[in-house]
Amino acid sequence: MSRRPTSSERARRSVGLKLGCALAATAILSTSCYRYETREFEITIPEQAESSVVVARDGRPITTLVAPENRTSARTLFEIPRMVRDAVIAIEDERFYVHDGIDLKAIIRAARTNLEAGGISQGGSTITQQYVKLAIIRNAEQT
Repeated sequence: MSRRPTSSERARRSVGLKLGCALAATAILSTSCYRYETREFEITIPEQAESSVVVARDGRPITTLVAPENRTSARTLFEIPRMVRDAVIAIEDERFYVHDGIDLKAIIRAARTNLEAGGISQGGSTITQQYVKLAIIRNAEQT
């Protein structure tokens, strides 16, 4: 003959069942969020409609590059010289190889500097954030 479980055993089973359900729900939710966040995007590079003015050191205009006839686009990353790639990364996002697309250190630094200056004096966005803003968000607003 089997004995009836005591109230403490029933309580332990109840807690175990609740924890198991919570763990399963968390796993399902995490998997759903991960799959949503990693879905494929159709990335298109927006058309550059603005002209660029190249100026000398003293501010005198040298030439105007009229879009799109004077624009050249690299077809792959490796068509851009390594020195140019390194220079862009050094100027725009010095911690590019350290963070995963969002640089909290830079955001906090920029927020502190902007508060001290009483206005926007610097930004904290990464190259990745700038690309998303230009290629995905602005492109979505245009369609």
